[in-house]
Amino acid sequence: MILGLWALSIFLFLSLLFIAIDNKRLNRIISDFNARYKLLDSRWKHLQKNTLSNRSYFLENPKNIARILILKLDQIGDFVLVLPILNVLMTHFSTASFDIATSHSNKDLLHFLPRKINQLLLGNKDDKKFIRALKKTTNYDLILDLRSTGDTQRLIKQLKSHYKVGFHSGWSNQVSKNEFYLASNWKDPRLDEKELPNHVYRKYQYVLEIITGISYHPFSLNAQDYQKKNTSNQTILFHFKSNDPNRSMPLEYAKECLKSLINSDSKVLKKFKVFIIGGKESVEDANTLCQINSERIQSLCDKVSLSDLFPLIENSRLLIAVNSAPMHIAALLKRPLISLFSYNEFPDTWGPFQWGKVLSSSNYYPCAPCRQKHCYFNTIPCMTDVSIDTILKTVIEELSSLKS
Repeated sequence: MILGLWALSIFLFLSLLFIAIDNKRLNRIISDFNARYKLLDSRWKHLQKNTLSNRSYFLENPKNIARILILKLDQIGDFVLVLPILNVLMTHFSTASFDIATSHSNKDLLHFLPRKINQLLLGNKDDKKFIRALKKTTNYDLILDLRSTGDTQRLIKQLKSHYKVGFHSGWSNQVSKNEFYLASNWKDPRLDEKELPNHVYRKYQYVLEIITGISYHPFSLNAQDYQKKNTSNQTILFHFKSNDPNRSMPLEYAKECLKSLINSDSKVLKKFKVFIIGGKESVEDANTLCQINSERIQSLCDKVSLSDLFPLIENSRLLIAVNSAPMHIAALLKRPLISLFSYNEFPDTWGPFQWGKVLSSSNYYPCAPCRQKHCYFNTIPCMTDVSIDTILKTVIEELSSLKS
């Protein structure tokens, strides 16, 4: 009854509205809309045509860019993904000074940049004091926002810079004379599916190409700052807990996984020790997992700094990890990697870039990618569908292939 009255009220309102608008006014609205559409269409074609000329400015005159601000208000794993891009930018704009605005957790990663930055601004996109301080920074020649979700586009528009490059959450790229914003769901049309055209690193590669003209820079980092590889090191690193519960292994699942590795009859596994890595949030659960076999399983949770994690992964024989920073570090350093992926995000978008083995469920889940902090099913079936036997078999195959 109530719904019927609502429907009738809406119908009467719309009828009166149409009666109130005479034909001349209606025609004027339609013609105005068509004119605006034609204007936007012609402007978009003009902007697309001038994209290359904008790119050639950065390519041909890097010395004209004196001050650059890099915005990377993301988590550790996301910052690891842009390290190769930042290395190229600092080399390309060799005379420019760089300021970087990023979260506190990424501070140690600045050690891997090729030169010192001018100013470091620490905070996050929800920190009002940090945002106010950011807006007070002096004018830049170029601001580059590398938060690929595009939700900081409003922030970059409020900052002063001659040129701005970043992302936005729409369906098509936004291009103007001095600004370029790549659509967050952009897929490289020049690549086939095997080359991961919609991986987030492909987006960073394209942004680098727009600014410098350098195409398809590889996802790698010079390892000269790390310890030399120790091929006799019989250690497996195990990272089971991300700061996002939906990307983490349930504790019982992680326990069964470690039990299968420790109790396996395989001669390949008998000589290996397992080191659990993670932050403060992992300490309690890691101590529980160590009780499986205290001699062969040890916890390094909250004992290894972020900068020390690089040589630790570099010298390990294998990393087993969920979708997290250690996974991306292993891919960056080209170290043996097995990644267990839930459908919080799809592996072809956020997985280890063209490296390692990814294990994920073959079942269809309508909620994927959920991008939620907590699983609708509570048990994260899109990860636990991967059987313990499959993990064990993959680990043995990987270690056997690495046998010296």
